Amino acid sequence: MLGKIRQVKPGEAGLLRSIRLALVKENPRTFGILYETERRKPLKYFEDDIKKFSGSDSAIFFLEINGQIVGMAKVGRYDKKDLRTGYLSSMGVLKKYQGQGWGEKLLAFRLEWIRKNTKFKRVLMIIVDGNERMTKLAHKHGFSMISRGSFYRIPNTKFELKL
Repeated sequence: MLGKIRQVKPGEAGLLRSIRLALVKENPRTFGILYETERRKPLKYFEDDIKKFSGSDSAIFFLEINGQIVGMAKVGRYDKKDLRTGYLSSMGVLKKYQGQGWGEKLLAFRLEWIRKNTKFKRVLMIIVDGNERMTKLAHKHGFSMISRGSFYRIPNTKFELKL
């Protein structure tokens, strides 16, 4: 399978909406939102999301396999005022493509992008409890658990990687 990871471009809000809906439908718990709630968001929401994540230290990426968008992931600042802390979010790969190493490629790609394009000294990531694959990937790439909490009433663990 031929796969590539690329940054989402302006004008691709429809593609972003489509993959996000597909991922939320397959696993709403991971994204902390119900499919119907996500489905009601207008295209403008996704256009604005692309603009929001088009800065020098933020981006949205697509995972494309054989010309089809099958995954996505975001990089941004954890807090707008904190220029040294990055945040990895909204990572997902369609179930059909899971277990084939694509999630690890998305994670590694984003970390490399951060090292080349930002001044982040640390990166945070929240993983929903029970997502053992993602937890293993986090540890494999040097992340350490720093706290436990909940997001939209879904228990999760916050991880940190010092760069």
